[in-house]
Amino acid sequence: MPEARKILEISGTYYISLPRSWIRFHKLKKGDTVFISITDEGTLEISPREIKEVEKIRSIEIPLDDYIDRRILAAYLGGYDIIEAVTLGKISDKHRKVIEKIVHKLIGLVVVEESQNRIVLQSFSKGVGEIWSVIKRMSDIAKSMYVDSIIALMNNDVELAESVIKRDDNVDRLYFFTVRMIRSNLSSLRKLLKEKKMSALELLDYRLLAKAIEQIADHGETLARDVLSLLKSDYMVSEDICEEFYDIVRNLRSAQDKVLNAYKSRSLIEAVEVVKDVHRINDKLADINKHIEGYNIKELTDLVNQLRSISKIIEDIGDLVF
Repeated sequence: MPEARKILEISGTYYISLPRSWIRFHKLKKGDTVFISITDEGTLEISPREIKEVEKIRSIEIPLDDYIDRRILAAYLGGYDIIEAVTLGKISDKHRKVIEKIVHKLIGLVVVEESQNRIVLQSFSKGVGEIWSVIKRMSDIAKSMYVDSIIALMNNDVELAESVIKRDDNVDRLYFFTVRMIRSNLSSLRKLLKEKKMSALELLDYRLLAKAIEQIADHGETLARDVLSLLKSDYMVSEDICEEFYDIVRNLRSAQDKVLNAYKSRSLIEAVEVVKDVHRINDKLADINKHIEGYNIKELTDLVNQLRSISKIIEDIGDLVF
């Protein structure tokens, strides 16, 4: 049961006496140093020695069954450092190939141990300070996807359009990696707060930002597929329309750069400017839509819709700036 002690005040400084039994237990004497810390709940903690937080290794054991890829993905995103996949029998070639495939999709995850009925995976993920650089890399790939889709249309380049589609896998890998870093760091939030590295709200905003960029890449992939359909059809898109689309994606790329800079610097003024840029882009898309209405080509309309969706996401990112 807690023992009540009164606070003393001497010359404007507050004191409380320490229990004699506690002093004897820790073999302390006059002049020794004790360490004081305040918990997230506001409780005062006194220790006879400095407490150094040890980085905890989180591990989980999962059954190696027909859902092994989903189980590994869930554990990876859950921030587990070591994932042990275990089966009662012998690991089949089918399950081994499934594991190899999911490991290839997840950054930092490698097989570190294997036996006939057990495979151990370990994630060598980076710290919270690396989240921004990974998100920036995601953004760079996403931008290249919608810009190169239109360049492929202009140059009748089927190979370039197909390469854009493949890039979406790279964005997905980076997105999963970002989610893992965020969730892993949430589990040690107290340490982050103590070191003043990042707050829970900042981590949540990073998750929303990463998801927004991942969605931009999804629209970029769809854009490339629409371009492929156009290139494989008998219809030839005029040079004027291609130039209009290219002008749009260049402006989108600029707006995406600007909104990320606004997010990083927490500049509300820059974020508002991005909204104005997006509105100008949407006005140009409306003009293009009127231009192509008479052609009755579904893929052309789809291009406009995909670019409009990308502009909306860029505008939404600006809402994260405060």
